[in-house]
Amino acid sequence: MDRYLIENESGINQVPTEPEQRAWYHSASHLPPEDPSLGICARHRVARITDIGRRGFLTWPKNAQLPPDVHLGTVSEIKSRAGHCSLCALVVACATDMAIWEDIPNFVDDVDVMLCWVRDGHIRCGPDLHRESVSGHSLENSRAGSVSCPCKSTSLRLRVTFYDHGPGAYKGTWRDIVPMEKPETIEELHPSEGNLFCGRVVSKSHIDVSLMRQWLSNCMNWHADTCGARDSERVLNGNRLRSGPIRLLDLVDNCLVETADPPPYICLSYVWGTNPVYQTLESNLEEMKRPGSLVQLHTSLAKSIRDALAVTRMMEQRYIWIDSLCIVQDNKADVGQQISQMDQIYQYAMLTIVVAGGDHADCGIDGLESGSRSLETHKTVCSEDLTLVMLLPELSQAVAASTWNTRGWTYQEMLLSKRKLIFANDTVYFQCAAATWGEDYIAEHPAVSSCAPMQEIGLSYGWEEPTAKSSSRYTLNIGPGEAGSPWFHEYVRAVTEYTSRNLRFESDRVAAFGAVLSKIEYTCNVPFFQGLPEDIFLDALLWQPKDRPLRVSQRDPVTAMPLFPSWSWAGWMSAVEYDESTHDFETRGRSQPFAQMSFVELGDGESLKSRLVRTDKLTTSPAAVGKPKEAVDYNAIRMYTRSAHFNLVVYDASGEDDPNGRPYLRFGITLANQPPPQHGDTSAIWSKKIMVQGHRHPWLGALRLPGNWRRRAFGNAEISPRTYEFIVLSEAYGFGSDQLSRRDALNDQLKPYDVLNVMLVERVSDPQSSNVTDASVRATPLVPRVERRGVGKMLRSAWQMVDEKWETVDVV
Repeated sequence: MDRYLIENESGINQVPTEPEQRAWYHSASHLPPEDPSLGICARHRVARITDIGRRGFLTWPKNAQLPPDVHLGTVSEIKSRAGHCSLCALVVACATDMAIWEDIPNFVDDVDVMLCWVRDGHIRCGPDLHRESVSGHSLENSRAGSVSCPCKSTSLRLRVTFYDHGPGAYKGTWRDIVPMEKPETIEELHPSEGNLFCGRVVSKSHIDVSLMRQWLSNCMNWHADTCGARDSERVLNGNRLRSGPIRLLDLVDNCLVETADPPPYICLSYVWGTNPVYQTLESNLEEMKRPGSLVQLHTSLAKSIRDALAVTRMMEQRYIWIDSLCIVQDNKADVGQQISQMDQIYQYAMLTIVVAGGDHADCGIDGLESGSRSLETHKTVCSEDLTLVMLLPELSQAVAASTWNTRGWTYQEMLLSKRKLIFANDTVYFQCAAATWGEDYIAEHPAVSSCAPMQEIGLSYGWEEPTAKSSSRYTLNIGPGEAGSPWFHEYVRAVTEYTSRNLRFESDRVAAFGAVLSKIEYTCNVPFFQGLPEDIFLDALLWQPKDRPLRVSQRDPVTAMPLFPSWSWAGWMSAVEYDESTHDFETRGRSQPFAQMSFVELGDGESLKSRLVRTDKLTTSPAAVGKPKEAVDYNAIRMYTRSAHFNLVVYDASGEDDPNGRPYLRFGITLANQPPPQHGDTSAIWSKKIMVQGHRHPWLGALRLPGNWRRRAFGNAEISPRTYEFIVLSEAYGFGSDQLSRRDALNDQLKPYDVLNVMLVERVSDPQSSNVTDASVRATPLVPRVERRGVGKMLRSAWQMVDEKWETVDVV
């Protein structure tokens, strides 16, 4: 009996029920001797890949344990066996491609290579399964729910991955191997005899245009409940955009047309780069509207745009929207109007063409014409029944390696497009809300519920099987009821991902994210202010920098104030994130504000606004909105809250390793003038004491600040030579792991909401009442201004030990 496989009555391979060690680190001393005459090395003989066969790859039982992973040795060892082992030769091709892809230096020969089994494609049982065909092969005779029903099994793939034992581990690099399709296969009764979840034969020289058209047709016919629902939303809105008409390129009349009721159209997402891009301007707008103008302008257009026009025609569509040509670029009013409805422009498009290759608009699309690409297919014949092929990089890998994926403006285009045709790495992918398809992998069937390209797979490198969860990347999953994720979760994810991208202009910090905010606002009825949601504003203030935050330097030419306020992530050119406790819905629903708060635009009587946030006590605020007539508007949040001064100490209570490897540091908070504890005092404030410069100080909380704060504020000291001002924002359920280690004994003493969210602020120049000439405004007390420097958490009891005061401040 095979150690790993047993054939059941239906002929489907299974594994024994007793547990097997799946760990890859099997001792090489247990390997059989090498025998080059067998055509396969000892390690692959132990792995029994050829014994599993094509049928095992394509119909592995869902409840069966996966075969053991295999440690193949180092790259150099595999190369030495490649001459007599065809599987090793295939793995060498994978490793070589991975090394080139990741730009890994020559020492890659000393890196270990893993061969890990991964569950791949699964078919859901239902009418689609037994009514349709699988890649052209009918399953009508497969009885639903029977042992032979395809829904009872999954396909498998082999994942080749580097594993370096040192700190530079390459765990994020992989290539996958699957069975190759059988081109001669005719209609069969079972997927093991068909080609679903197999590698597809691809042309070396050009992309299959008919496959692209088939993908679009499949999605529109099969995905009525997902992608089709978004098409219906467009129809229900009467095809009209909220801010007025848009312009489209008409590829029949070859000109620019304007419409308030857009017909089906395609969008383009691409990288402008630094090369000049032909644009529609006030001076050439009328010429662009003249039929035939696109033909005359053809050579003036960037290659990526010319290729996008060609793809649109290949997809048998007439209209396409391209930002550089459909927005009058030197008309501020037109730019503002079109950007304000960018969410609808991309959502309403039937398809978005993504040119992800290259770093400028003249890179174009490789593979559109015969001979314009050169794809190599690496495969090996294992047996008469089984040929294995290395797949091209998955969509997630291809996109992650692209310049397009680093640009700020393309983020919202990616998230809001319901269908994407993505050109990258000399190939093409299709992604919608229900499927991810690639040129070299067969997964097109309405009954497919999941496959590896649709999942985020975590390899265990140990006893456990790999983990798999549905990928949420490249989509904004919000909607009513159970159809979408809670909107704040999606907002947090989107802000984290977007702020990690690059923008050429600081002034685009909010605008380039505006379509995402508009989608949330109109779908969930959540208004935003400077990028933060008003409904849960105090929680949204708690973002943290992931790298060194740089204050937006560009200033408004009229006000001389920074373009964006310090309290918003938009005010800093930095990647940001939220503590995991911030977007816990149960926690957030129970938190209470300690600040009475409103949004204010400090302006004259004509433009004042005051909106309540989180509390209805604003009317008791001792200060009203006001400013000198000579001044001009700026955005602020007016807070009536508690403030006090504390010291900072160089102390990281998180317990996490390698704090010096980050561009930020975690600082502790302690008392400025430390009173001695009273006899028998057992309050939480004295339960955690830290030794700083030979003295014991109570640890009151923590916050994250840029690494240069230590040199700037502390010098060589461990405690700040001066005090810093903090204001209270709201109560918190507890400390996050970023502030206090989960293993710290203090956690056991704290009750829920014994912790406060606080903001470290610095005062900036105040308005001078001597400049006020209007009596009605002069009677209103002017409010001091402060800027955010960081946010953190503190013990509630700490504020009972200091001289605190209630004060109204404008955080700018």
